[in-house]
Amino acid sequence: MGLGAVNVRKLGECLQEARKRAADARELLARGEDPLAVKRVQEAQKSRSELTTVKTFGECAAAYLAAHGSSWKSLTHARQWGQCLDDYVLPVIGRLPVADVAPGDVKRVLQPLWKTKPEVARKTCGKIGMVLEMAIAHEWRSTINPATLRIMRKLLGPLQQKPKHHPSMPWKDVPAFMRKIEDRRDVPALALQWLMLTATRSSEARCATWQEIDRDKGLWTIPGHRMKGGAEHVVPISLRALGVLKAVPRLANSPYVFPGPGGEPISETSLRNILREFGIDKHTASLPVFLPHMVRRDRRCQ
Repeated sequence: MGLGAVNVRKLGECLQEARKRAADARELLARGEDPLAVKRVQEAQKSRSELTTVKTFGECAAAYLAAHGSSWKSLTHARQWGQCLDDYVLPVIGRLPVADVAPGDVKRVLQPLWKTKPEVARKTCGKIGMVLEMAIAHEWRSTINPATLRIMRKLLGPLQQKPKHHPSMPWKDVPAFMRKIEDRRDVPALALQWLMLTATRSSEARCATWQEIDRDKGLWTIPGHRMKGGAEHVVPISLRALGVLKAVPRLANSPYVFPGPGGEPISETSLRNILREFGIDKHTASLPVFLPHMVRRDRRCQ
């Protein structure tokens, strides 16, 4: 049985403490008790006491961010999480003991958002619930999690969630628009064409690298860490999209297909500026909404 670490700077005191602990252990043995078993019980009680220390909701939220932040895919996601808590949650219940957060407290957070920003209310409710679930797991809280949509609907009424779709360009107007952007040979215009012809998200298109593209097979393999779903995605490259690749000026000091002046990928704003220039910046740049007919026809031709 170990009696603890030796402090070489205080050998005298350490020796006295070791003798006391050894004497206590011998006394337990004399009474027929196992000193190792007693030691484990004492350590477990100490650990439980630390876990049941009163914590505020704000402290639990900080602990949740610290524990789960590394698993999120991007800094943007982490920033959105923290911003949501700072804007809506912590000013209302941040200083409350996490063990005391009740349905009425969650209601006070969500009530200003429930009718005006239903999607924000739904996500905020979920975030509060995740923090409370962690508190329950750590035994900082013993009661059930009140931050559920089922409970909040009973307190605040139905959550109105009318989907708001991005406006799309009428398909008959697409050929004329494509001719306009084809007249421009700058990198953002080429990137916009690539985005529309491959039916990908903006970040996937803007951050495409030459290493991901196999011109001979006509395939673009996007690695899982760049995909929202986390799985590798293979995109067929049409003849027209191959033409875009041929027109892109390749920089020796950049691995990106569509680099900016410094070699890094072009920004989201650069694509939005093109749409704004043509007076259609309210439209989505996502192909499934923006150019569905064109991409199908283009791939059939290949």
